Amino acid sequence: MKMLPSIIIFVFLCTISGCAASLKTTQRGNVNAPMEKAVQDTKDALNTYGFDIQDTEVSSEKSRVTGKRASDQEAWVAIEPGAVSSSKVEVRVNRVGDDEVGADTIFDDIKARSQK
Repeated sequence: MKMLPSIIIFVFLCTISGCAASLKTTQRGNVNAPMEKAVQDTKDALNTYGFDIQDTEVSSEKSRVTGKRASDQEAWVAIEPGAVSSSKVEVRVNRVGDDEVGADTIFDDIKARSQK
């Protein structure tokens, strides 16, 4: 019974803050696309969630794409070549704005696009 007040406070805070603590800010994984396609898939995924592409750096060793939303939330995506026709992707986002998008959501979108 001593836990009940703590649980009530937690539920209340999650309700008013939207449970921002559950936002995943980093996601890493492999996608089934060569780096060039993974860069384009990343741009497309960021645009889908309202990010304007701020910068794109492409090289044979590592590529980066950065985006920013009107709410000032930013995303940084690093892409490295993996095994044959695959890439390693790391997505990072900050916690800014009312309708934040998690790194896991962006990564899942990139991965789904690479399957096409």
